[in-house]
Amino acid sequence: MTQTRYFRPTTVAEALTLLKDAVPLAGGTELLRATKKPEAYVDLQALGLDELLVSGVEITIGAMVRLQALVEAGEEISPALVQACVNERGWNLRNMRTVGGSLAATDGRSPVMTMLLAMKPEVILAPGDTAVDMNELLDSRPAALLGKLILRLTMVKPASAAYAQVSRTPKDLPVVCAAAARFAGAAPSFGIALGGYGNRPIRVPAAEKALADGASSENIHALIRDAYQHASDCWASGEYRSEAAAVLVDRLVEEVRA
Repeated sequence: MTQTRYFRPTTVAEALTLLKDAVPLAGGTELLRATKKPEAYVDLQALGLDELLVSGVEITIGAMVRLQALVEAGEEISPALVQACVNERGWNLRNMRTVGGSLAATDGRSPVMTMLLAMKPEVILAPGDTAVDMNELLDSRPAALLGKLILRLTMVKPASAAYAQVSRTPKDLPVVCAAAARFAGAAPSFGIALGGYGNRPIRVPAAEKALADGASSENIHALIRDAYQHASDCWASGEYRSEAAAVLVDRLVEEVRA
């Protein structure tokens, strides 16, 4: 029987070296589901990546911050993000699951990643403290993370944000979900994300621009329906998801504008 190796580095540089031949261990919730166990783990808990900081309108979320820590931060970060965390997992798993692990391994049915995507964060990667747009990182996983380590997410706190989902039961992951964020400024901007399908949630830049330009509800509906018209799987048809997403976004936009 092959013996599993375990490493607990104390610096990011050491962790990057070890990760060339091992699997990162954050909260461990994804590894619990794996059918084939890795031969070596690199425990990331001693790297000091668990900082959650709100400074003015800037939010910094370390990669090792647990989802339950976001729930406990409450109003300080965003009530909508708290709601998404509660919908993601029960209390026990929220105390295990990390933001960085979720970003690296999540699929499109994640409420937290859908809400975060609407908040337009940058993901800071080692080596080099390289900043990558979260939307771009989701597009290029897993290749974008080879030889890299997620350090933290940074974002501007939205003036308002909202999340909603449709699921078979209140405890299920969503069949379709939507998130909206409004950012203050001389010309307010928006973030719109859809989830519940595929290997990642998606942003809808066309709808974001239309909202900023003051487009009609009918125009926004059409853009949202187009974004999810082919989102069919065993859980729901693309037709259902596109119509449900349009209704959810309409409600959320009204909420964040108010």
